[in-house]
Amino acid sequence: MTATARHEEEPVTMPADPERMQAEIDAAIASCGGDMRTTIAALLADNRSMEKELNFAGLAMSYGFSRGWFARQRDRRQAVVTGK
Repeated sequence: MTATARHEEEPVTMPADPERMQAEIDAAIASCGGDMRTTIAALLADNRSMEKELNFAGLAMSYGFSRGWFARQRDRRQAVVTGK
């Protein structure tokens, strides 16, 4: 998913505690040996993994239970990917 696609889905907001967020960012970078590209790659891989889990959970949930949320999100993501 591109940054533009993410922005179209919902606005990015700053966390309530920016100091905590900075500490988490520093910890993520440190866990990757200070390499920013490795940090971004790790975060993207984690994001893909979470998207797969969410999609899998969506398959197990009924349309009525989720009130169609998963279907709308899937359709929106697909539209961004295909440009339709």
